[in-house]
Amino acid sequence: MTPDVRALVVSAVITVLVSAVAWQVLEKQRERFAFQVGAWVLAGVGLLGFAFWGFALLLGNGTFPNSSEDPDWARPVMTAAIPAAGLLGGSVAVAISIRKQRTSEASEELAVVRALRERFNTCAGQLAHDSAAVRLAGVYALAALADDWHERGDRKEAQVCIDLLCAYQRTPRLEPLDEPSRWTPAQQGETEVRTTISRVIRDHLVPTQHGRSPAWQGYTFSLANAVFDGGVHLFDNVVIDEGTILDLRSARTENGGLLSFRGARFSGDGILAIESATFEGGGVTFEGAVFEDQTKVGFAFVHFGGEVTTFESVQIKSGARVAFFRSNFNHHSKYAALEPNEVNFRNVVIDGGRLQFMFTHLETAAVFDRLHMMDGELRFDARLFKPVSFTEARFDGGDVSFAHTGFLSDEAYLHFGGATCSDTVVIEGPWDGVLPFRYPRMSKSDPEAPEAGDLDS
Repeated sequence: MTPDVRALVVSAVITVLVSAVAWQVLEKQRERFAFQVGAWVLAGVGLLGFAFWGFALLLGNGTFPNSSEDPDWARPVMTAAIPAAGLLGGSVAVAISIRKQRTSEASEELAVVRALRERFNTCAGQLAHDSAAVRLAGVYALAALADDWHERGDRKEAQVCIDLLCAYQRTPRLEPLDEPSRWTPAQQGETEVRTTISRVIRDHLVPTQHGRSPAWQGYTFSLANAVFDGGVHLFDNVVIDEGTILDLRSARTENGGLLSFRGARFSGDGILAIESATFEGGGVTFEGAVFEDQTKVGFAFVHFGGEVTTFESVQIKSGARVAFFRSNFNHHSKYAALEPNEVNFRNVVIDGGRLQFMFTHLETAAVFDRLHMMDGELRFDARLFKPVSFTEARFDGGDVSFAHTGFLSDEAYLHFGGATCSDTVVIEGPWDGVLPFRYPRMSKSDPEAPEAGDLDS
């Protein structure tokens, strides 16, 4: 047998042995990864064959060894080839071990997901329980589950949890509320559950102490047609931006319910949808809220009739627009004070933003005292039934118009006592000349009637 034939026989034997090992791997690992292992084995066999021939040629100084001259020529070749085969086998073992680890991790992941979904079913059952205490526990458990999904990066599953909380808030009460003094324990318990849902949402829309973004930033909160009653529903200091959507279209406050947005911030591409809402009962407050960064909030067809209607110290800046279109301000709620409360716009600051009242009815007194107009637009095309005060207002810049203000009763007038106006600002209005102390003016026979333009009286 010639040396070439001998080499081929040895290579064939090695090939058969390695192929047998590969076959066993393929039999045990029938998934996709098994074929990858098979490809690695075949590549290794080819490499081993080349290595064998290469070692043989190397030992023969470029020529294949002659068995007559060196009967033991194959021994050093095999000595070099066998470790190569061992290395190949080790590589296959490592690949299989990695595969097993990945399979184990996938199984663990599946178990975690299954456990999270089982928790969702448990939470849903708790929210449907007859006991208010169990429902309350379900609210907190569902919020914690949403947090867990969010931490895992699964926003879709987190949104499902948030949707369930919002759906509960939208669901009508089984026992509608009556006078607070006549509430049953069941009604009191349900009120606690509903105000807690509002507070949980609020807590997840407030930046952390370290300045990190709110935990639920960028999610949608579908509270359209929800009824906020029986207590204070807190949304104080929430941040609505970065794609966050708070949908309050056609929502209502009634039976003592107060919706609070004190210190809230609305900016950028965050959305507050509040069209056609009705604020009776306790009412609504936006005290200290900030509208900025091109955000647009339209209070279109909104009814303000609660005990509290406050926009005190609101800031409208950086291209933001706050518009009241065909809205109505009055205090006809059955829980309103005997004397109608005023609509409070004290200390509003407009700095590069727009505040607009278009065809809006003010059926109760409104106070814009110490309003500071720095830049932007104030358009006051409202319809007045009661006095509206701009006492000590400062008009330092921007566009200001009262040209289309309507006076629909003998009690309706604008009051500008103590207001100041920059020489660069032209205030449009139905009066002639400079900004009056009051419009329409009182009778000239009234000794307290100041002269037109006397803003410091």
